[in-house]
Order: sequence, then structure tokens, then C-alpha cells
Amino acid sequence: MVTADGRIITATKSQNDDLFWALRGGGGNFGVVASFEFALHPVKDVYVGMFFYELESAGDLLRFFRDWVKDAPLEYGALPFRDLAPVVAERVSPMPYPALNGAFDPIFPEGIRSYWRGAFVAELTAEAIAAHLKHGPKVPEVSATMHLYPINGACHDVASGDTAFAYRDATFAMVIVAAWQDAHDDESRIRWVRDYYKALAPHSETGGYVNFMGADDSGQGTGQLRRELSASRRRESHVRPRQLLPLESEHRPGPLSRARCRRVRLRS
Repeated sequence: MVTADGRIITATKSQNDDLFWALRGGGGNFGVVASFEFALHPVKDVYVGMFFYELESAGDLLRFFRDWVKDAPLEYGALPFRDLAPVVAERVSPMPYPALNGAFDPIFPEGIRSYWRGAFVAELTAEAIAAHLKHGPKVPEVSATMHLYPINGACHDVASGDTAFAYRDATFAMVIVAAWQDAHDDESRIRWVRDYYKALAPHSETGGYVNFMGADDSGQGTGQLRRELSASRRRESHVRPRQLLPLESEHRPGPLSRARCRRVRLRS
């Protein structure tokens, strides 16, 4: 990576280990990462299932998922859901992994407008489920959704302080997303996300996931990065002596800065 003062360095567990810690969850304030070395696994086809249910089954599904995922194996599939409630439609088949990644591209075309809020959830309480059942049915279109990702598996195998990702004790990572085409719908779509998020905030962890921050989360870095932020800043001082790489979560950029961020490209 290239640091703010122009040095080219390598960060690993044994070399610049404090920077390696900060880069894994601390955001982009430490420099420009020009190359990565990953430990990959060969993947060809995956077995994918999507099930669709009537709205009245949502409460039963959420309660079952809450209880079942606590002890679910790491390699779990969704087959226990198959007979939990009447299935309206389904699509279950093997497919290449890249096809899975692009499965929803048609409803999220380039240039679509979007707004989201995210939070971490330790326990899917009865009150939280009630909030989901109240706000979820108000979803404005098929491209608007709530995702509830279980992160209580391999994520919990790493201690909270081992990286700059602090929420390794959470059970779920939640994100509420609105995506729409017409600018005239901005107010109503944003309001749906905010109302949904506000109802769930009392039942969620303080702060949230950096990748799920909206533009109006700027200035909430301390709450969002929670207990790891102070340690992250100590490491940051070694590689960023001056404020050369501001994050949107710390400083709200002006129109020119925001436009440049949207247009940046990597060239070889």
C-alpha cells in the first residue's frame, strides 16, 4: 500500500502488523492499497435456494430463523425452511458462483437511486420481530428490502480486538435498503428506511457497519466504529500525520469531492 506521505509498504501479520490490524475494518483512512494477497478456495457450482412465502408467515419464519441459526452448522443451507410454511414460489438449483453474484442485477441497474441504514443485532427479540412485521410489509417495490445476515459462525472465531471490526459478538448484521428509479420518490423511499431503522434501533447494537452507512451518517464515526475506533486512531497516527485522506464518515465532502469519489478508476 501507499501511505499518505508517499511510502510504499507491505502490511501483514508479521510486518507492519498494527497497520494490518487497522486495514481490516478500519476504513480507507490509512492509505491506498494497491495489491492484495488472498488465500482462496476453488469454487465451481453452489446449490442455491430461494423461497417465497405469504406475508402472514413472516413472523413464524423470523422466529424459526432466530432460534435455529444459534446452533446451525457453518455450511448450513436453507432447506429447513422448505416445509416451515406454505411456499408460494421457489427456485432451487445448482449454479456457478458468479451467476449467484449477478442474480439480482436486473432489479438493480446501473444508476439506480438508493438509500440504506444498517445495524448489528445481538438478539432478535419479540419486540424487534414486531417492528419487522409492522414496517416490512410497507416495502415500496421489489428492489427495496431488509437483509438479515447471520454472522455468528466463523466471524465469532476471531476475537473482537484482533481486527478493527468490533462486532464479532453480534448474531446478525442487518441492512434496510431502498432502491428506486424516479427522483420524485426520494422522500418517500428515504422515509421508509428511516422509519424502519428507527423502530429497530432500540433492539440493535450501538453503531453499525461502515459499508452500510448512508451519506447522513457522516460525523457518527465514533458511534459507528465503537470500541475499536480509539485503537484505530492510534495506528492511524503512524501513517497519516496530517489529514490527507479524509473519510466521508468523519468529514462531509463538498460536491466536487463527492463527484471525484464517484469517478475514481484504477488503471494499470
